[in-house]
Amino acid sequence: MHKLLSALAALAAVSLLAGCTSSSLPDPTPGGSPEAVVHGAQYEVIAQQTIDQFAVADAAKDPAQLGGRIAGPLRENRTAQYQLANAMGEGYSLPPIVLDPQATPIDAGTDFPRTLLAVTPASEYQKLPAVTAWVQTGPRSNYAAWAQITLFPGVKVPALQSGQTNTKNLLDAKKYAYDPAAVANAYAEYNWTRKQGAIPIAESDEFAKQVAQQQDALASAVGEMGTVSTAFAAPEQMLVAAPTKDGGLIVIADVRYTLRIERTNRAIALRIGGEIGALHQGRTAVVNVGKALSGEYSAPVALYVPPAGSEASVQAIGSALPTLLSVTSE
Repeated sequence: MHKLLSALAALAAVSLLAGCTSSSLPDPTPGGSPEAVVHGAQYEVIAQQTIDQFAVADAAKDPAQLGGRIAGPLRENRTAQYQLANAMGEGYSLPPIVLDPQATPIDAGTDFPRTLLAVTPASEYQKLPAVTAWVQTGPRSNYAAWAQITLFPGVKVPALQSGQTNTKNLLDAKKYAYDPAAVANAYAEYNWTRKQGAIPIAESDEFAKQVAQQQDALASAVGEMGTVSTAFAAPEQMLVAAPTKDGGLIVIADVRYTLRIERTNRAIALRIGGEIGALHQGRTAVVNVGKALSGEYSAPVALYVPPAGSEASVQAIGSALPTLLSVTSE
């Protein structure tokens, strides 16, 4: 007897935020001063160059064609998405990257590395507002798109505020209810253990719910043939953040999770298809599960950190669609 699991392994990439059509939109409040790091006309050039670079690489489905305007998790995830597109052909559609050259850029500080956030309103191509994080690592480097997240439906997002200050001061832990450098790890730990730690995390955000549904659906399909588990982690990464008008901070961090399928019934063959099978084999295929099979996913998440004196929890306000990065077998 064989058990074939084809589409379930890719549920996160398909269902996250599907069908949602509304959300609060941050009210960008630019500094408007001559000292602004990036003015509207400069951002228009940056965004258009990035759009052009994505267009070339997307047409070829070739990560080598990604230009210098794409970096960080966005580049890593797009590379994996090209692998899936080349392996699955018409069975896979590249997630859209939505950039608006007319968006208002909100800078987070004047020293390096610099962070810039830009909001793209909902449109026919993107049902929810998108926030793109840009980074400039040094004076001789270009701004590069680092991550793009979609706001959760109905979420209340504080207005963004241009920092006009040095980044070290912006990220001073004393200014916030919780250390910004620790919130990504706290969020990953909470999603893994479902237990609150020293940094409280608001419960039942859209990303956490969808990953839980992915695991539950896959566990139901596997049944008595095996077990399914999910482990979360926040990899070491630069701190990308921007201030809010209420004194808080929005941190955008790459969050990883590993979906592990362990075969426990040796009398029954367990086979996995979909994205996991394709990425493992390099083509549309199914793969036999020996002892276990694991898929690692990446999903940048936007976390709101309240200002000092607040008793509110850290809240996830948006995320990217999870991207399957790698598959390992045991």
